[in-house]
Amino acid sequence: MLISRTWPKINRIDLLSKGLCFELDTGTLAFTQREVQEYCSYMDFSATSVEIEKIHRLTGGWISAIYLLLLGLKRGLPVADISDINRLVRVNLFDNLDRQTQEILLGLSIFDSFTLDQAAEVLDNSQTAKIVEGLLEQNAFVEYDRSAGAYRLHNVLSNFLRQKLKAEGIDLNLILRRAGKWHIDHG
Repeated sequence: MLISRTWPKINRIDLLSKGLCFELDTGTLAFTQREVQEYCSYMDFSATSVEIEKIHRLTGGWISAIYLLLLGLKRGLPVADISDINRLVRVNLFDNLDRQTQEILLGLSIFDSFTLDQAAEVLDNSQTAKIVEGLLEQNAFVEYDRSAGAYRLHNVLSNFLRQKLKAEGIDLNLILRRAGKWHIDHG
């Protein structure tokens, strides 16, 4: 048995085709709405079906995000107000990253999904791929969708970054122009 948060450097395809390997991805591990309800009960938190749906939608079923959100809810923060979860993301994740990684994440927040080549070109930073891969390995709210061949930031991180951009008045015009040019050049 091999358990890893990253793809080991072995021939997985051969093992998969022989039935000797089974992969679980983030979609398999994400909580359903029913599981969110069960987790809330486990955490002694009473939630309505509407609140459960909002929690599931905001967190994408990620247990770490559900946990962060429940911390805020237990303090009286309404489900619709995720400012407390943003504070938790800032304190527990963002503030612990170096400035270059923070800037890359802020730039990536304009995308719903992205490839490493696209991100590196649009952000004009040769370290982008290395940094994104590192965040993926750390399970730092970055996901990779093998079927699409693209990365995406988890909703919790993406919402935090977009609010930070707005609050700090960061000018994204250059990044948006580069993104537009990239899409024109690459379809």
